[in-house]
Amino acid sequence: MTSADHLRRVADEIADGVIDRTLPKSRWTHEGHLLACASLVRRRGAPEALVILRRSIPPYNEATGVSNTPAGGYHDTITVYYTWAIGQLVEAGLSNPAIIGHPDCTREALLGWWDRETLMSSNARARFVAPNLVGDGRPAPSEWLQPAAV
Repeated sequence: MTSADHLRRVADEIADGVIDRTLPKSRWTHEGHLLACASLVRRRGAPEALVILRRSIPPYNEATGVSNTPAGGYHDTITVYYTWAIGQLVEAGLSNPAIIGHPDCTREALLGWWDRETLMSSNARARFVAPNLVGDGRPAPSEWLQPAAV
């Protein structure tokens, strides 16, 4: 088994653990978020992955003692961004190790599309807020992936 195959299996385990709320909180890291998203995008496509993540992350947070508040917990704009970015990377044929290491998947990547104040606002946490910066010339996340009804 290659490391890419192993990481794909791990990604599926993380995604399934979030959905059924059995994933240990210690595994819900930035990389865990990326892998769960990559797993769901590969299995269901980006639009449906977004619906699943929106439905699964808030109750998972609550199950692990993380409150979803205007200042913490689930963040919709960040979820949409990473689903958009990972959707493009999966379409381009990147493996999970390549996705994790890709510049679009760093924590700082979002700051090319949003200023920190807008991104960290309670509005951006509660619902998708369109980017307020130019980005890198690609269509912005709101143009690629419309927010789905939850």
